[in-house]
Amino acid sequence: MKITDLAPKEVWKYFDGICNVPRGSGNEAGVREHIIEFAKQHRFEYMVDEVGNLIIRKNGIGKSIVLQGHLDMVCEKNSNVNHDFKKDPIQTIVSGDTVTADGTTLGGDDGIGLAIAMALLTDTDIKRPLEALFTVEEETGLTGATYLKSGILKSKTMINLDSEDDEEIIIGCAGGMDTVMYLDINKEQTEFKPFGLHIAVKGLTGGHSGSDIDKPRANANKLLATFLKNLKTDYKIVTINGGGLRNAIPREAETVIAVPWSEKENVRVAWNVFESECQDKWLKDEPQMKLEMESCKIDGNSFTKKLTESIVNILYDIPHGALEFFKNNPSLVYASTNLAYIREEDGKLAIGTSQRSANDAKRDEVAHKIESIGKSYGATVVMSGQYPGWEPKENSILLNTAVKVYKELFGSEPRVKAIHAGLECGLFTKSYPAMDVISIGPKILDIHSPAETLYISTVEKCWMFTKTLCQTLE
Repeated sequence: MKITDLAPKEVWKYFDGICNVPRGSGNEAGVREHIIEFAKQHRFEYMVDEVGNLIIRKNGIGKSIVLQGHLDMVCEKNSNVNHDFKKDPIQTIVSGDTVTADGTTLGGDDGIGLAIAMALLTDTDIKRPLEALFTVEEETGLTGATYLKSGILKSKTMINLDSEDDEEIIIGCAGGMDTVMYLDINKEQTEFKPFGLHIAVKGLTGGHSGSDIDKPRANANKLLATFLKNLKTDYKIVTINGGGLRNAIPREAETVIAVPWSEKENVRVAWNVFESECQDKWLKDEPQMKLEMESCKIDGNSFTKKLTESIVNILYDIPHGALEFFKNNPSLVYASTNLAYIREEDGKLAIGTSQRSANDAKRDEVAHKIESIGKSYGATVVMSGQYPGWEPKENSILLNTAVKVYKELFGSEPRVKAIHAGLECGLFTKSYPAMDVISIGPKILDIHSPAETLYISTVEKCWMFTKTLCQTLE
């Protein structure tokens, strides 16, 4: 079965079209043009602002509503998958009640939100005016929302279609920022006869660095650092790379190390012990985990001993995961940090982290702690991308109407909550303080990873909920 055979047909038709256009962050021009053609076909007014956000307007009678989503997607794939996110379409797979992709992220975050908004724009049952705001680079720093100018939107009510649980109405989220450490790459010849070993951590679940940060999921960079930190022999790093995106928990990491020829078997024994310990600790939660070590050729040129120690100590000492929970709601994360990636950038080694907190001061406190760790090992530290949290408004016309509509449609009470993930809503309410906002969406699991799974029945549910809300809201 193809996704175009699913119901509601209009939603899945538009989602299929979106999946066929590459749209990684910073590469949204193609999908924007794709949706502009849709606007032209239906004779909708549209505009593109200075940073590339697309605004579409449909005329009608009464008060208008903004339907909002983001154009970009997180581009993650399994290491054995041959896929070019700059030119290849997403290959979707329908199985039972789910849609996934073939070894890559699906892009349901937020492609399905865009598709629902497009279908609502063309729905003749909705008589009121609608605005659709499709932003750029949400996944890499909320760029579109940050630079959206006041006065562009005419509506005072917004439905954000970027949440991932059909039983929830989101009314608040955490703020965040990035803290990146840079180390100068210094290399030298090893003072011992070197034996090369390639070490890899693969097959971890990964996931969203906000909504999944408190789940029992291993961080590939942390596992690699733990082994290297406890390795009782001389060694030097030749290459190291781990993780991919700032907002994804790292699923894979690898390094090549040079060890004395005489110590190669001792290192293998240490690796076997480490592998056994990881299986005892993680195999239940990480059933696809693979830990690999194999010999490899090297030329004897490696990072200096000092740089090797700095890398390992930073990766080992930096915190990762949920750091604090709300006192009145122990299930909701208050502050967290993600050890996202390590890689070479412009001749330097970059170690990237991202912090989230419901409170800006707490977010900054965590970032400064990481800054201190980095500087103590000689790193240059850059903090950037600060964005505010979205403060809940627990009694609003939009929220009260949404709860009422949900109960009437589905016979149950929705969960009204704030989340630890970042949403653009906080930035919109800064630029448009009178805007009444909620965030909703269908059920999507394991976003920001190749295991991303969109539940078909909840798409129809979200479509019905959003449509009825648009018809009902006064």
